[in-house]
Amino acid sequence: MCHLGDAVMSGKDLSRAKMPYMLDVDEAVVSMEAVRETDYPFYLVSHCGIFTREEMPAMVDENIQKELDIYDLLGGRR
Repeated sequence: MCHLGDAVMSGKDLSRAKMPYMLDVDEAVVSMEAVRETDYPFYLVSHCGIFTREEMPAMVDENIQKELDIYDLLGGRR
């Protein structure tokens, strides 16, 4: 099992979050992509529970998209 802390949020928490905070958007995306490359059978996501390896790619995609959408909304330049 891999404990992700707040590196990735579940869909329920992600949809409720007005603005997940990441100091460096590029580093946040790199961290989220690193989760995609791991191969644990289960992942513990803070505040939400345990997810399977098969569920993680979609969850990572959702998190990256939310991060980029917020960054763009705030006028960020990458």
